[in-house]
Amino acid sequence: MVKKLSIVGVLVLCVGMSVYAKDFYVKIGAGMANVSEKSAYNYNVDFSNAKLYTAAIGKNFGNFAVEAEYSHESCDWNNKSLNLSGKGTTNGYMINGYYNFPLNSKFAPYIGAGIGHTNFTDGGYTSSGTTAYQGILGVSYPINNNFNLNAEYRYKYASYKSVDLTSNNLLVGLTIKF
Repeated sequence: MVKKLSIVGVLVLCVGMSVYAKDFYVKIGAGMANVSEKSAYNYNVDFSNAKLYTAAIGKNFGNFAVEAEYSHESCDWNNKSLNLSGKGTTNGYMINGYYNFPLNSKFAPYIGAGIGHTNFTDGGYTSSGTTAYQGILGVSYPINNNFNLNAEYRYKYASYKSVDLTSNNLLVGLTIKF
């Protein structure tokens, strides 16, 4: 159900943005993630080499912005207790909302939150997915009227089958305004 609502939300957002193209933007980002898990089973899993990539389309409404985002996170994992290891990925589809703080500076801080759908893949197994949430703190710096550099911290949370996954992410990115 959440997946269907997320897809409908993305479609509504895209149609709305095509009608009102003013203040429309595309954003891409890449960064590092620090992934951790908590479970009822005490899996004792270590995560390493975590990477995060994002792509979004959005619209500014004055100091506020709304965007549809796709994210891909990958990492290596090692379960020392069971002597198992592998590579896991998550694919997320989020709707994010932002507030841009109006300052008399070229540096523009912002805060945001997102909700959406994330699925997990590990080897040949792919989950049906779950609801994910994220909090975002960032700063933007204009290169010119059409390009901004961004730096962000993100905290992301998702729970699937009694396993809570969190990631603390540092991203750098580029926003292209139309």
